[in-house]
Amino acid sequence: PKRHLRLIPTPTIDSDVLSNLDKVDNRDLQRNYTDAVGSFTREVWNSGSVKKVNGDDIKTTGLLHVMQYIVNTINDPAGIPSILGAYEAMAEGECRRASDDQIKQFHETVNKTVKPLMPTDEATCNTKIRAAADSVVSKLSAEVGKWDKNGTWKKSLQEKLEKERTALLRVNSSKSKDVCDEIIKQADQTVRQKVGRGVYNRIGGFRAYKRDME
Repeated sequence: PKRHLRLIPTPTIDSDVLSNLDKVDNRDLQRNYTDAVGSFTREVWNSGSVKKVNGDDIKTTGLLHVMQYIVNTINDPAGIPSILGAYEAMAEGECRRASDDQIKQFHETVNKTVKPLMPTDEATCNTKIRAAADSVVSKLSAEVGKWDKNGTWKKSLQEKLEKERTALLRVNSSKSKDVCDEIIKQADQTVRQKVGRGVYNRIGGFRAYKRDME
């Protein structure tokens, strides 16, 4: 295949800056370097063709995981970049990204469909939480199932969602208790007021008291 060699100028002639490129500001770098990198970046984004692995398109984020793997390996004195290593880095990175995205989606759904209903009966609360969880698990499988061959990331997401489910049920239960306590407090206050007025100090007063307490 045809290949193009692109020469990029050195970022700086200052050795101290050169050894700390990850910490310096772009203003400390040579203009011809930043211009060349900017031009190269635009060319990659605007004219690069879609990359495929085993017939599957790789997202831009997947390519970034590959680039990060290559850079880290090159900077490791004992590291040797490999096709297998790049593939595994891309697969793991995409699975992690998708898992994080679906956790965020779950929180957004719960905030819209579950929390506004609290407190509600436990069955309704549980059903809505499970629906939100099942939805994001399905989306994860559809997006990165081809990378998550043994289902490790799917299982990990399900475990995180189960913890979220039990935590939400505890919140719902706590809010239900608060509402019940408030109702009882109001009922007790009404009874105390009647006691103070002597409402129960008459024939049939005890039965009236029991009825109000019930």
